[in-house]
Amino acid sequence: MINNDYYKNIVGLNRWFIDDKECQHVGDAFGNKPKTRWLTHSRKMTERGGPVFWIHQNHVCPSVFNDKNWNNEARQCIEQAGPGQQCKPDPSAGSSVPRLEDQEDGNPSSGCEKWRLIVGKDEIALNCEMGLYLDFNVTNGVPHGCEGLEHFAEEMASDEPRAVWSREPGHGRLRGQPGCAKQTLSEPAGSTPLYMIMEEYAHDNTVWIDDFTLAFEKMMRNGASNEILQNAPDTTSNVYCPLPKRRSNEIPCYEKQEAGNGTVFMIGCRSSPFANKVLQYDADKDTFNFGDMTQETNQQWRVSKEGNQLVNEMTGLAWNVENVANFEMEKNGDQNMYIISPVDDRVVDCWSARKNGKPCNLAPRKTTASQKLYAIPFTL
Repeated sequence: MINNDYYKNIVGLNRWFIDDKECQHVGDAFGNKPKTRWLTHSRKMTERGGPVFWIHQNHVCPSVFNDKNWNNEARQCIEQAGPGQQCKPDPSAGSSVPRLEDQEDGNPSSGCEKWRLIVGKDEIALNCEMGLYLDFNVTNGVPHGCEGLEHFAEEMASDEPRAVWSREPGHGRLRGQPGCAKQTLSEPAGSTPLYMIMEEYAHDNTVWIDDFTLAFEKMMRNGASNEILQNAPDTTSNVYCPLPKRRSNEIPCYEKQEAGNGTVFMIGCRSSPFANKVLQYDADKDTFNFGDMTQETNQQWRVSKEGNQLVNEMTGLAWNVENVANFEMEKNGDQNMYIISPVDDRVVDCWSARKNGKPCNLAPRKTTASQKLYAIPFTL
């Protein structure tokens, strides 16, 4: 959809919380469109502590129309809602009884109505995007210069593995939106400041689409000459790069290798729960696991020409385990073999795959039968 929704989000207008397939609107206890805020956040995934990004939250009831993430507290909040309410209202400041619609939540960080993000569908923004509306400084990717961000540089420099959040100005360690001023940058100097343009676009879709159309048409007319444009390096040929799935061992991207001309075989495991079961591509679960032997092509394998991938005959995809697709294959006696990750010398262990539909994992090398795999010739 081409509209000004982006600007509404960035400037922090009230926004519906939507967390079900029918896109039903979740609001505050009285069904009103909820307030929103942006928190600065890092999960410290790099050596410098970043990447730092901003995450969007709504002040809402639990996800009323999607009970997937309900706990007992959320269930009680919804079940105790009064007529016309989405959940039980929180008390106002200094009270112990549910507030009225025209009263403010006394503690917006806890209770039935509180700041929430949409789990698994988090709305995030980068520093360069929030900088269109808020005025802050950035050094080595770390924002600073606002009340509530004072601890970020120190936290990013620490090796302690922890999540870091911006803090509510004047409230100690309470999570909150940092107290940044609005972005007054203007071009040319003295013209309308940037934050006002963002707000104008947020409040008027027609103003935004009129400006967007003119800018887009100008860009299309200008084009670019061959002296300016150059072909980027080819990084996609023969690369398998699916969208990653939550709670999955599927590798996001790897370079595919062509199956060799050697014998087609099946792969078994010496552990007793795998009797009459072989490694397969499971189309229903879109993953590799063990299933009853049928000798269909989804259970057929070849070693790649390079010799370090096991390629499935039906899909042409390599077996991957915990984001590893290239393996070293070491014989263990005449019949068995270890499948070894060259990254950390762990081996494929299929004990977890004894449960139907579960994939194998990587584990330190042992002498257990669940790590002993073997090739099975066809009998058809």
